[in-house]
Amino acid sequence: NNAEVIYSMLHSDTNDTFMDFFYSIFDAVKANPYVESGIIYPPLTQLYYRACALLLPEGFTSFEWRTHQSGYILITVNMIISYLLLYKSLIPEGKENNKSVKNFILLLLFGTVPFWYAFERANIILLTLAFLAYFVKYYNSDNKFKCEFSLICLAISVAFKIYPVCFGILLLNKKHIFKALRCCVYGVIFFFVPFAFVGGISSIKTLIDNIANTTNIMTNNGWGYKLNVDNTVSFICNTLNISSSIGIIVKLVTIVAIVLIVLFAEKHWQKLMALSSIMILIPGF
Repeated sequence: NNAEVIYSMLHSDTNDTFMDFFYSIFDAVKANPYVESGIIYPPLTQLYYRACALLLPEGFTSFEWRTHQSGYILITVNMIISYLLLYKSLIPEGKENNKSVKNFILLLLFGTVPFWYAFERANIILLTLAFLAYFVKYYNSDNKFKCEFSLICLAISVAFKIYPVCFGILLLNKKHIFKALRCCVYGVIFFFVPFAFVGGISSIKTLIDNIANTTNIMTNNGWGYKLNVDNTVSFICNTLNISSSIGIIVKLVTIVAIVLIVLFAEKHWQKLMALSSIMILIPGF
């Protein structure tokens, strides 16, 4: 009734639409956003948002940017590029496949609640997913350029959001050993070098502290805030009135089990599902 079902799927503050994007730009232009705003994004993300800030008028607040003409244009272009890159990265290749079926499946995927929520927030997770999907699609390709660029894409996705680092497990075998080494080099370049422009080396520790602090804050939001191992174990332990210290053991067992699935699963989709599970079940936010 009155779109209440749709509202319940999105961010609770209806006046905050697209603000992940504009908040991030507002924070990124500060001299050291890790110290001044407690940012939890890696430095490459800060450089990306600083580049976006060059297309917006100076002296505005984040909300004023959102309602300004330049803000409308920037957010529109950003979302179009993110979705186009994601579409190109997700669509399988091969003449034997029916493209209309693939397009229909992708349309259904883009219509799911997580995509709606990411769109409403205008979060960089969509662009991150596009780079990650390109890696998954081409890391085993016979095309040398696409294969090498896929390693760079994984490094970029990790430098935008740290979670995708777990997909590097796909390279942990004799066949991909040199790819893994090159990917590590790309990862160092894209993740650590940008710190030189965002507060220097000392910002690494500040970033870690910010992530730990945010994790504690999110944990205190309650069990329903996120479906992960910690919250699930905490709920069960509280219900049974037993110590929740077992949660660390459960988390480690979960990680080991998922890694073993990735290393020994026969089907590729099983590996991808297991790696996706790590990003959902392990982080605190």
